Amino acid sequence: FMTAVLTAESQNKDKIAVAVEECKRMNIVILPPDINESQVNFSIEPFDHSLNKQAIRFGLSAIKNVGEAAIESIIAARSKKGFDSLTDFFTKVDNQKVNKKVIESLIQVGAFDQFGKRSALLAGYDDIRKKAASVAAQKASGQISFFDADEEAKKADAKDDLPTVDELDKKELLTFEKQLLGFYLTENPISKQLGLIDSIVSYRLNELDPDLHVGQNLVLGGALTSIRRVITKKNAAEMAFATLEDETGSVDMVIFPKTYSECKNLLGEDRVLLCEGRLDFREDALSLVADKILEVNEKDVNFMQEKSEVEITVPRGTGKEALMRLSELLKNHKGADTVILLLPNGGEIPKRIVLPYKIRYTKELQVLIDKVLS
Repeated sequence: FMTAVLTAESQNKDKIAVAVEECKRMNIVILPPDINESQVNFSIEPFDHSLNKQAIRFGLSAIKNVGEAAIESIIAARSKKGFDSLTDFFTKVDNQKVNKKVIESLIQVGAFDQFGKRSALLAGYDDIRKKAASVAAQKASGQISFFDADEEAKKADAKDDLPTVDELDKKELLTFEKQLLGFYLTENPISKQLGLIDSIVSYRLNELDPDLHVGQNLVLGGALTSIRRVITKKNAAEMAFATLEDETGSVDMVIFPKTYSECKNLLGEDRVLLCEGRLDFREDALSLVADKILEVNEKDVNFMQEKSEVEITVPRGTGKEALMRLSELLKNHKGADTVILLLPNGGEIPKRIVLPYKIRYTKELQVLIDKVLS
């Protein structure tokens, strides 16, 4: 089922990222792209350390810059026998269909890792490609015999002539994943920071619903993945439009001049931020109009996570329907504050019930609570 979901959403990076997170939650391993194993779409492979000893292999069609013609050539070329080396790969595939952009993208996401370091493959693939093309041309023109050409190919297959270079650092490798797959597959560099704010944010970004949350004041968290600064026509003040992204999705953000002037030093790409503001919906897209922005670090988060208790007095005679509306309202305002309901108990001392979930208590929420209980 999850394989079908991943394949169906392979061109929608936000949805595929959510599906990958769900696989992780279910202990289903997602194996990275592999030039000998990956099919057109996501596929199932035996894997001892995955749910039911079955893992999902990343499909070639979900890699940016790798088109249908290139995939067809790759799969046809390995139909009888897998590729033994980069040289073997170049002698078998159609180099017109599998062009440099395709090769670089496949190397960068790790599809050729069995043949060497990605840094060495990127630095050396073009020379290997040219040599393979030269042997093929000589073979086609009769300058060398088919026997000699095959012998040359077998010698080259034994070991690719790759330069000796240091591997790319982890940040670069993860950046390639994000650029070409649309999300981090092997490791999310901001997972630890996002974990710090899990109990502070109102919702994860894929949970935002235009029908439920527009107009609410929310706290959202994630990495700033893009930012566009503009100057207002009215008073020539700086403001910005940005995109906030967590492990589940993304949301647009509007930062008006007053807020921008207070936090512009924090607005750099890949910075992990907590953003408070009102959720809006325009031109068929959600956006957060930010009022306050903080950078995520353990010191500030620990301060923000200082827990408080909120007591809500339920008037005598409050009906079941009002209590259900109250429960729904509170659940829609997740946070770190403990909620205690004070219920009439036949005497002067009310019954205290601690709710099993926590909320983010604000003055705006108190107004909504009063309306429900009035």
